[in-house]
Amino acid sequence: MTAMPPNFRVALVGFTIACSMSGCGIFSRDEVHGQWQNRSTLPACGEVSLSPFDVLEEAGASGLQCLHRGIDSGRGGELVVHYPTTEGDPITDYLRVTTKGTTEIYTDSTQDENSDQRWSYGRCANPGPTLDFVC
Repeated sequence: MTAMPPNFRVALVGFTIACSMSGCGIFSRDEVHGQWQNRSTLPACGEVSLSPFDVLEEAGASGLQCLHRGIDSGRGGELVVHYPTTEGDPITDYLRVTTKGTTEIYTDSTQDENSDQRWSYGRCANPGPTLDFVC
């Protein structure tokens, strides 16, 4: 292995420190993930793992019923849904019904090799009876 010139090492260390302090893109954290970590706590409606041929309305029926009860009661709720992509990479959705009656969905695609490998967020202010998660 070839040794780095001393000036290059100093420049590399300086660049790393400057970027970590200023938020350069290569060191930036996923803002949606931070938003998810700081979300308000809601009653748990369980967790469901779907196979490629499962339908959430069937495999996760009890969790969806819990979300409906959460919106009706005003307490809210959160259901965790795991499922694979077509290629088999794991995705996790966090389906939420807030105390204000809105729906939110946080999607963790960080392990999906064929995506941007980031978190995403959507919400619906008036979800209606079907609990729309993205309007």
